[in-house]
Amino acid sequence: MRRVAELAVTLGPGTDRFWLRVHPPQREPRYRCWRCRLENPVWWNLATYNSGETPLQALTLSVVRLSIEIYATSQYGMGEPRLSEEAGDDLGIPAQHYFLDRAPFPFSRSRVRGKTRFAVVNDRGWDARLLAEETYAVAGSRRALRARIYAPRLAADGRNWACDVSVTAPLGMRGRGLGQTSLQALVAGLALPSHHLCGSAHYRTGRVGWPADFRVRPFRSGGPLLLPAVTEVLDEAPHPF
Repeated sequence: MRRVAELAVTLGPGTDRFWLRVHPPQREPRYRCWRCRLENPVWWNLATYNSGETPLQALTLSVVRLSIEIYATSQYGMGEPRLSEEAGDDLGIPAQHYFLDRAPFPFSRSRVRGKTRFAVVNDRGWDARLLAEETYAVAGSRRALRARIYAPRLAADGRNWACDVSVTAPLGMRGRGLGQTSLQALVAGLALPSHHLCGSAHYRTGRVGWPADFRVRPFRSGGPLLLPAVTEVLDEAPHPF
């Protein structure tokens, strides 16, 4: 199984590195759901799985779960884990809103802390691989709106990581989340469609929604889009990370 995103942490100066990993969403035929394999050897030895109704939901819930498992622990309160010799590092994973008092790194379009940056692009990398896609309905349009997230890959500089994302018309957008690690780039990539969809006039007026067949479940302004809202648009979409 090919890795999607990973982050290496230590538990103090001179200790071994541990790799936190999130694997691609895969179909679970028995329960008719999607799930991502998670590896967190800091707190447990066996891999576990996080499920969702769609690939995008499984992916975002996996990142949320990893965030909770890191920031809710006593080890983090004591300055561990860390990316470098400096305790209390921003790990590049946003803190779930319940833990922002002890880990002030929210899910945000514009990160105040850390090294995450964003770029608007007109192309995808030659080796970009589709990771998750979600389809939404738009009132008054026969065409479905699709949000796509591609697997993180090494950026052109060979040091940083990039995660390409796109949203089709009528809210067309192409962007790229950047980070020092593939997991940081994935989080940055998830923030871009979150901000673009939940902060749009279409969403505020109840014209875009999920599931794609709005005839089965009518549009309701403020409904879930399977992406937690970034802090900048929580007034419009009260579904925080």
